[in-house]
Amino acid sequence: LASAPSTVVDLIAARIALLAHDPRLVCQAAAVCGVESERAVLQAMTRTELQGTFDAAVDNLTLRGLLRIAEDQVAFSHVLVRDVVYDATPADVRRSLHAAAATELSSTMVDSGVRGHHHDLAGSADLAAEHLMRAGDVAVHQHDDDGAASLYQRASMAARRALMGGSDDPDSRLRFVALSVKLADALRAGGQIALARGVVEEARMYSDTPFFEAQILRASAHLSTSEDQNPQAIASLRRATGLAIQIGNMELVAELYLDLSALLLQAGDVEAAMRELEEGLDVVTLSEGPSAKSGPASLWRLLMRLAQLKSARADRSAALHLGEHALIHARRARSRLGSARIQSMLAADWERAGNSGKAQRYREAAVSEMRRLGDRRATAELLLAGTAPTRTLLRIAPSSLREAKELAAEVGWSDGVRQATEAGRP
Repeated sequence: LASAPSTVVDLIAARIALLAHDPRLVCQAAAVCGVESERAVLQAMTRTELQGTFDAAVDNLTLRGLLRIAEDQVAFSHVLVRDVVYDATPADVRRSLHAAAATELSSTMVDSGVRGHHHDLAGSADLAAEHLMRAGDVAVHQHDDDGAASLYQRASMAARRALMGGSDDPDSRLRFVALSVKLADALRAGGQIALARGVVEEARMYSDTPFFEAQILRASAHLSTSEDQNPQAIASLRRATGLAIQIGNMELVAELYLDLSALLLQAGDVEAAMRELEEGLDVVTLSEGPSAKSGPASLWRLLMRLAQLKSARADRSAALHLGEHALIHARRARSRLGSARIQSMLAADWERAGNSGKAQRYREAAVSEMRRLGDRRATAELLLAGTAPTRTLLRIAPSSLREAKELAAEVGWSDGVRQATEAGRP
């Protein structure tokens, strides 16, 4: 009794230490994957190291109450067991198991963050930075600023390790600078301006090319905007635009002109914003204008914003002309969200121009796109767009009103539910 384990953690560690080779290896592999893992993944991870059969090892662990089997899932009986097993696994074994997990999960549809996590703990800094950056991009699209900042920060640490480890190739430096810019933007969105400024200044040490310098200047402009320093932000964006034009990166040029127009609109200078957008349109299309057959992927955004400004100035023909070409470029870029937004804009513009037939066709096309994208709030808004006093209610089918009411209720949009209810009354 004097030598018996005194705590639960010591007891679990002692039980793990007494396991035979095969059950202990399977238990360590399961701990690397988490509290729950797929049976097929565990079997593939331990295939080359097992001395016996995988099923025998799992049965041994199940009999001892360390693991539970549920269909194709293997789970620990308690999270504490998993933590003790993971912490007690030798570092070299843990790294090799993380590498095996990353290899096995590479052929599945698992989240990039999970693969990046395994690559990171396996010591593959370049692959970890790449996968964690993709996971951060997904978090940004889902408007998860805190999650994006966390993922970008971990990816940036991995990229920094790759650079410090002697990987001074251009791709590694490009990845580190790109990650620093994304991390700074995520931190800025979270209100951590000072920390974001430090990230940008660190990345500036590696901005030894015009492309890197343009990226850093753009990030600095965003931070200046957050600090209400619009003149400095505009100056930084103009310098960045000149560098982007110099290297011929038209995608970056289009994004910089969009940023510049947004700043000018925020300052209330609509005319200057329109001039910048028109200049950007000429630059990225090599003076071909809206009818250009090619251009950067974000060309539709330039055209759409310019069309919105023209519409606000009551220049209907120019707004419709730009909107039609914006739709063509959004489809060329395969942006379904862009197509839906432009079709919704065109529906409103054609309605104001008095062509209700075209307006209805564009509105129905926008609704169809939003349905496929799964955006319930936007779909409900488009379905209810025809209930405005300026439009006839006869075109709104009862089934569309019911659908709009259901979608609005699902997302908690009370005004939409009320509007659909009132529109459905005789």
